[in-house]
Amino acid sequence: FTIDPSLTVTASKENTGTPEEEYDRTYLLQYDYIKIYTAPVPDAYVGGVGMFVGDYLEKDATATTTTKPADNYAYLAEVDGELVLTLHNYEYSGEGHNFLSNNYAGIFSTNSLEIVLEGSNKLEVSVADSSFNTFGIVVESFSSSTPSLVITGTETDSLKITAVCGMCVRGDITIDGGIINIKSVEHSIYSMANAEIKDGTISLEAGINGIFADMNVTINGGNTSIKSDSDGIYSKADFTLNNGTLEIESMEYGMYPDGNININGGTLIVRSMAIDADDDSYCALDTMGTLSVDSSLTVVASEENSGTPEVEFDVANLAK
Repeated sequence: FTIDPSLTVTASKENTGTPEEEYDRTYLLQYDYIKIYTAPVPDAYVGGVGMFVGDYLEKDATATTTTKPADNYAYLAEVDGELVLTLHNYEYSGEGHNFLSNNYAGIFSTNSLEIVLEGSNKLEVSVADSSFNTFGIVVESFSSSTPSLVITGTETDSLKITAVCGMCVRGDITIDGGIINIKSVEHSIYSMANAEIKDGTISLEAGINGIFADMNVTINGGNTSIKSDSDGIYSKADFTLNNGTLEIESMEYGMYPDGNININGGTLIVRSMAIDADDDSYCALDTMGTLSVDSSLTVVASEENSGTPEVEFDVANLAK
């Protein structure tokens, strides 16, 4: 007698009513009323709780409600066919949702997701076993589709994430406002496609890379600061700065894309803390492609990682 583990099983020793209590499948043959069915799959998980469109989830709650709380809640909606999760002064601390063996997420979705920040929000995801992986946010389809993540908010709305990895997304990651603070053991932002910052104040403290992207990294605005124990930014394609301010302090390369580095505007300050008089292994900027800086911009550099670089250098020699 075998039952697929994806199915839900309820049973009762009475043959009337509805069997609502889940029983050990080994002993099902002794019951008079058995119900085996496919349970509906939640549209997203927040704080370890499955949510459907139209659900609210209060802080510290273990079940959703359709009644709007006064404060401290998450709300899941659908707008133009896309999932929109509003975090309104929502805080969570715990294991999150076990979306894959030994992998836990504070927020998890298999579909594209927009997160709208309202007020002050916090996700702290941790498990007792330090060998397990924890994530603040995961958007993963487990298929060939590439669902994306968009985060929006005003200049006073915030989200603080503490986890092994801040956010991991199968598709593009776009940050378009809000105050984002991520402290991670590994990558703070990991996109299996493109990562873009349009606006906002972003602060990343990473044990490995501040931003890691399998495709391009683009900064179009906002104020971003990165401190990393490895590379500040690593991309498998191009890095482009068009506007905004980006400041990086890294223990290895400040920035190391496999493609090109394009500095078209904005302000870029990069410091590799590995640089000293006897170590040329790492530098502030390096690339497998070409480095281009718009002629309207001023470039200063130093072979020391302390003080202020005041000497103007030829762009072609910046990799020193």
